[in-house]
Formats: sequence, structure tokens, C-alpha cells
Amino acid sequence: MITITYPKADADLERVLEKIKDLSLAHKTVASPATAEIQLEDGITKVQGEAAIQAYLEKLEGELDQWYYCSC
Repeated sequence: MITITYPKADADLERVLEKIKDLSLAHKTVASPATAEIQLEDGITKVQGEAAIQAYLEKLEGELDQWYYCSC
């Protein structure tokens, strides 16, 4: 399950959550005012910042598409 930790609800958080919902990924959100910027944890993978999280989700989307469309 993906965990999104964020300092405050803002546009960055909304964009990340929209992408996660578009991909139908299990997730939870944790508000943490002590956190400097939005963070994603997925197993042992940790990503910080909206741009880096979007890049990670794009990579994950490609893997999901490849798995779904695999003709193995």
C-alpha cells in the first residue's frame, strides 16, 4: 500500500492523489505538519516532492500497462 505523507492539503497533494486514484492504487494519507514536503512510501521505496512522486507514478503506470497488456 502506498502512503502519502503531507504537511498541508494543497494543489500538489491533489494532483498526486488524482494520479493514484486514476491508477486505482491502494493508498492512505497521513497529515504531518512536521513534514517539509509531500512524501510517498511504497514498500521500501521513498520519494519526496511532487515532481519526483509524479515521475515514480508514471513509471509505475508503465509497469502496470506492460503487465496488463502482456501476451505472455
